[in-house]
Amino acid sequence: MRYEHNTTQNKGKIDFKTIHASKVEMIKRFMTAKAEAERKGEVVFKPL
Repeated sequence: MRYEHNTTQNKGKIDFKTIHASKVEMIKRFMTAKAEAERKGEVVFKPL
């Protein structure tokens, strides 16, 4: 994983709220995409 230039400057301070928010956003997008795909009958995700 490559870091951007601005993240290396403030590497000491990790913004956990931003990280958590981005994770929640990714999960929301995945769930909506999964629901749409299952509704169309294209893709069914099997739990591991």
